[in-house]
Amino acid sequence: MWSLSNFVTIVDQFLDAAVSDQHRAKIVRQVCESFRNEVEPKLHILPKQTIHADANYTNIIVTPDSSFGFIDFGDLNYSCRIFELAISLMYILNIGDVSSCGNTRIAGHFFAGYYSVNPLTEKELELLHVLVAARFCQSLVLGAYSNKYLDPDNEYLLETARKGWKHLEAFWKLPKEEVLKTWLEISEKAKI
Repeated sequence: MWSLSNFVTIVDQFLDAAVSDQHRAKIVRQVCESFRNEVEPKLHILPKQTIHADANYTNIIVTPDSSFGFIDFGDLNYSCRIFELAISLMYILNIGDVSSCGNTRIAGHFFAGYYSVNPLTEKELELLHVLVAARFCQSLVLGAYSNKYLDPDNEYLLETARKGWKHLEAFWKLPKEEVLKTWLEISEKAKI
């Protein structure tokens, strides 16, 4: 259910029941359309590997000596490696307005670290914007559906939604070329 490969199918199944706000539903449908047109035709050529598929700040443990590790391997699967980065970037973009440089630049520093050890293909870079937006939509729609119908008392299900709709809309409005240019520039500066 949480695999980005199944994004369009899952959102099509749950969107109408989960999201009553028509403006929000419209954004999700736009992302779905972009995913169908840009990502789905290229899924078969994207490099694959085993991914955690939920690498975010709530699934990292850091010890006092700065050692760290991941927890929550329930979504671990063999899939497109770019999904791992897209998922992590979405969570970074959703942490809030934590600095004057903005969430896109903060995410760019994470991108730079990842990219320095895992260079991406041109196709992966080209799809990253849509994949990040797709993960936003997936998390928001499945969280809303689960909270509404499966576990209404579980506040964690709405964690992404607290700021997520606002951050999804802001990110989706940014031209993908501008986002990628910013992230690649940060990556180049990090090499110096």
